[in-house]
Amino acid sequence: MNFRHKIDYKLIFIVLVNLCLITFYFYQKTDFHGDEIFSFAHANSRQGPYLADGIDSFQEDRHHLLYGHTFTSAFFNDYVTVKSGHGFDYEPIISNLAAGVHPPFYYFILHTVSSFVPETFSKWTAFPINLVAFIFLIFFLYKISRFVFEDKNLCYLCVILFGFSLAALNMAVFIRSYMLQAM
Repeated sequence: MNFRHKIDYKLIFIVLVNLCLITFYFYQKTDFHGDEIFSFAHANSRQGPYLADGIDSFQEDRHHLLYGHTFTSAFFNDYVTVKSGHGFDYEPIISNLAAGVHPPFYYFILHTVSSFVPETFSKWTAFPINLVAFIFLIFFLYKISRFVFEDKNLCYLCVILFGFSLAALNMAVFIRSYMLQAM
């Protein structure tokens, strides 16, 4: 029995070009959407998921309740980063997500990665999660398309059409759980 697998150089090339493009766009990212901040808060905050105690900042009709509150940079740092000595503590994630709708797995992973760089807020902390999920998603898409199409070129086309689509690029650059959920 032969256990050697043929290496698919075309697929590897497509994925590498795709990863270069994603990395380029992620490198260009200079701002954060509010939901991306909430990703870090859900994963790392020990003070709860909201900016002010008892004020659900997710509800637009309650934003006015935040007016008049003063938030220091230290407050925000505590809100989005893992504090020294609290790495790999997953209990706050459960309470932070109690009112949320997203499954906790992404936030467990983000907290784990953040635990290696405590008290550091950087977009690069979350980037490997989406990158790895993207690679697996492309691999799964290719394998599924192999069941559907006999022609490998059609499988490559499926991977190219998805991998270079605006939707895939946005999911890869947006620091949320969507790429992991799509995988």
